[in-house]
Amino acid sequence: MTEFRRPQIALTKALKIPNYYTEAINGEFGEYAFNEERAPLNCGKWREIFQVPETKPVDLEIGTGNGLHFHHLSRTHLDRCVVGIELKYKPLIQSIRRCVRENLKNARICRYHAFNVDQLFAANELNDVYIHFPDPWTSPRKPQNRFVNSMVLDFLYE
Repeated sequence: MTEFRRPQIALTKALKIPNYYTEAINGEFGEYAFNEERAPLNCGKWREIFQVPETKPVDLEIGTGNGLHFHHLSRTHLDRCVVGIELKYKPLIQSIRRCVRENLKNARICRYHAFNVDQLFAANELNDVYIHFPDPWTSPRKPQNRFVNSMVLDFLYE
């Protein structure tokens, strides 16, 4: 995936005015939520994070939004580990809060840009990937900026 234009996002620790949602990633939900610095450290180690055997499936939801599907997936499939990726702080915390309230141990979430998903997971680490509403980048002059493209799908298929 070296052909990608790697988007840079502001680091949580560099925010000038932190709020509840930015602080909750490392504070209240620190066990379940990973910021953009901690998330890549889990590459190839997600089953260790969940403390499950190597045979247990790991699923990914890209763009969890407010977490309705993420929560539903975690609640109805307790036999699977679910990792979510969300860029915005408030929806990220809303997503994981739903799971923590029900004491679901099979859900984790990361603040990370979806174009850099290859930095979060090793080859063959994922079983299923859910992409519901990616940012479409409707400009016809910039199709390389669309998240759903052949390079991303090739990596996810590995």
